[in-house]
Amino acid sequence: MNPRFPLSLSDVFGVLGIAGITYSVVKDATSSVSTALGAAVVVAFFGVMIWAIYRAAPKREERFKLVVSHGSEESVVFVREAEESILVTHFTRDLPSREYTAAMLARLEKGVPVTRIVSSDVAQRLEVKEWLLEFKKHPKYRECIYPRPALPFEFILIDEKLVVFYLPTKNDPLLLNTALVFQNERLAGSVYTMFEGMRSMSPSPPEDERRA
Repeated sequence: MNPRFPLSLSDVFGVLGIAGITYSVVKDATSSVSTALGAAVVVAFFGVMIWAIYRAAPKREERFKLVVSHGSEESVVFVREAEESILVTHFTRDLPSREYTAAMLARLEKGVPVTRIVSSDVAQRLEVKEWLLEFKKHPKYRECIYPRPALPFEFILIDEKLVVFYLPTKNDPLLLNTALVFQNERLAGSVYTMFEGMRSMSPSPPEDERRA
């Protein structure tokens, strides 16, 4: 293993294998080679980045865990403990659990700012609009509409220290059931930079919609 690139050859092949699976799943779901190829490239890039940071981090067994979950349950405990900020994406047709929603609304009530990026196609769904209305009543809530094709995963960044990635199921790229939890400030910094880059190209909803 090269100390300048802390991944073994098997690690790289593993990430590429996941990217290949992503390509196949997205292609079957969308019938679009370009969309599938884009999703595979994104997964490969972020997979290598995340795994490299994981390998390089000291005491990594304390900084990472894999959880097979359904929905947003794994984030609830971390949302309840947020003290400074919550940055989150929403790219799928699934709505989070009531516990997750209640925990985030409670943090808003306590003055913790929440910023959410929603993909443009999902933002048009009636059930998503209705779910987001409660958040829009809070002055500490910010929402942006991502105009480009959504990433093939979601994430939540807590206090710029802890990251939870949600990955798609094998048969449906719009349903998520695997959570990767990282407590790693270097990774959190990279995710923060990615989030801000996405937010810079994402307009806010119209004011009349925010006041609805």
